[in-house]
Amino acid sequence: MNRLVSGDWPDENARRLVEIAARQELLVPSQASARVWQRLEARRRKPRWKLAWPMFLAGAVCASLALLLLVPRDRPDASALVIASDGVTRAVRPGQALPPLPDLSLVDLHAAGRMVAGPGTAATLTRFDASGIELRLERGSLLAHVTPRPHRAPFLFVTPRFTAKVVGTVLRVVVHADGSASLAVGHGAVEVDPVGWPAVPAIVVRSGERWPRDSVDAPLPSELERLGATDLEGVDARAFAPPAQAGSDLRDESTLYEAGFQALRDRDPRRALRLWDEERARFPRGVLRREVHASIIDALVALHDSSRARREIADYLKDDPNGLRAPEMHFVRATLWREADGDCRRALPELDRALLRPSEPWAARARAARAACHAGSRSRLRTR
Repeated sequence: MNRLVSGDWPDENARRLVEIAARQELLVPSQASARVWQRLEARRRKPRWKLAWPMFLAGAVCASLALLLLVPRDRPDASALVIASDGVTRAVRPGQALPPLPDLSLVDLHAAGRMVAGPGTAATLTRFDASGIELRLERGSLLAHVTPRPHRAPFLFVTPRFTAKVVGTVLRVVVHADGSASLAVGHGAVEVDPVGWPAVPAIVVRSGERWPRDSVDAPLPSELERLGATDLEGVDARAFAPPAQAGSDLRDESTLYEAGFQALRDRDPRRALRLWDEERARFPRGVLRREVHASIIDALVALHDSSRARREIADYLKDDPNGLRAPEMHFVRATLWREADGDCRRALPELDRALLRPSEPWAARARAARAACHAGSRSRLRTR
C-alpha cells in the first residue's frame, strides 16, 4: 500500500482515496473468524462415503451391463423354423410337431444348428431350452449339423430303438415304418443308448461309423445339397457310406441318381427314366434303390406311360408297403385307375388307403378326388 501511496497518480481523487484507505484498520471480529475455521475443519474431517456410495453403485451397474453384453448366454431360441422347398416358413415351439412335408425341408435351429427333414418325416420338438434340446423322431429321416454344445445341455435324438446324445457333430438319423432305426455319423462322435439295454453303457459312434453296424441307410445327394457345405464340416457322401458301398460304387450311384433328378427338373422325363433304369440295372441292391424306384414311377407318370407305371407301383408297394411314399403311391395308382376305367370302381379303394396317412400337397387332391367319387356314386343311385 505504501508503494501505491508514494507512487505517481494521474488522478488526484484516486490518490486521496488510496491514502484514506491506508490509514484505516480493518478489524475482523474474533467470533466470526472462529466460526469460519470451525466450518472448514468440519468439512475436512467429514467421511467421504456419502460421495463414494453413488459412485460405487454406478460402477456396479456399468459392470453388470458389460457382463450381460459380453458374456455369451447359454440359451437357444425357444423355437425352430421349418423352411419348405417353396420357401414357406413355419415356427415350431417345444411340444409341437414338425410339419410332415412331401419334399425335403430345412429346419433352422438358430445357434443350435440346422437339419434337413426327409419327405413325410414325423418328428416332435419336445424340449428346446437352456438345459438342452430333445427331438423325438417317429418316422422318416433327419440329416443334422449340431453346433458344439455344453455336455450339461446335450441335443437328444429319441427314436423307438435308441437315444442319441449329441454335443456337436454331423449325423443322420432314420426311423423306418416298421419302427427300425439307424444312425450314421459323418463328423464328430455320438453317444448311443439302445432301448432295452439297461446294463450296457452308452455306445460311442464316431466319424464314418453307424449304428447298428450293419445298417445301410445313407443320405441322398439332395439332402447333402440342401444342408449345404457350410454345415457339413467337410463331410461328403463317402463319410456316410456303409462299408459295402464305400468308394467308387456309391459315388457312381449318387451321380446317376442326381443326374436323373436334374433331368426331371429340366422337364426331360425320358432322359431321367433312362438314367434311373441304368442305375437300377447297375446297382440292384444299392443304397438308393428305393428312391430310384419311386423316381422311376415319377418319370413314367410324367411320360403318361400308365401301364408300366401301374406295374412299377405294384412292385414298389409289394417291396415296401409301409414306406414313406407308399400312401402317395396309392394316390397315384388311384389316379391312373380313374383315367383308365372312367369311373371310381378301382380308384376309390386306393384313395381310402392313401388317406390313411395323408401328406400334403397330394392329400388335398386325394380328398377332392374321393369326394368327387362319392358324389358320382350318389348321382348314379338317384338316376336308377
